[in-house]
Amino acid sequence: MKVKLEPSAQREGSLSAFVPSLYLLNVMSLAPKIDEIRHVASYANLDCICVTETWLKSRIRDNVVAIDGFNLVRRDRVDIEHCGVCVFIRNRINSTTLEDVKVPNLEVLWIKLRPARLPRGYCSIVIGTVYHPSSANASEILQYLNTCLSSIESRFSNCGILLGGDLNRLRDNYSLKQF
Repeated sequence: MKVKLEPSAQREGSLSAFVPSLYLLNVMSLAPKIDEIRHVASYANLDCICVTETWLKSRIRDNVVAIDGFNLVRRDRVDIEHCGVCVFIRNRINSTTLEDVKVPNLEVLWIKLRPARLPRGYCSIVIGTVYHPSSANASEILQYLNTCLSSIESRFSNCGILLGGDLNRLRDNYSLKQF
């Protein structure tokens, strides 16, 4: 059976399967670029926006980088400059942050989405947003991702998993075929 996927703008009232539209970007400082991202979000009718290298700190409040119609989940790094990840999720999509797979020294944000409709056979979609600095330990992030993906797959059977981000030199040093 073929599943017909349509752009977000054509989904309203459609009987076709729902797959959220996703936008992934590395911004190298979110706050000064938020107006551009707001424009793209409204023009492209996006459902999820995954951002790496947000460079946000706790002193920058959510309202500074908020996007109308979206919930914001962010993971700031307190001990390192020029890091951080966040995800904007359309507020009509039911979402849960998977806090139990978070580790303090790695920049990964896991979010389980339960849109109103999904392709047959899927109960949810889990999105992983990763920032792996070029100076970080590659074997540590690979082990962590392997463990997390196995855990998510066993906990949420029949879920789709989307993993994206900025992996820097990881692909040069290790084979990602195991994922």
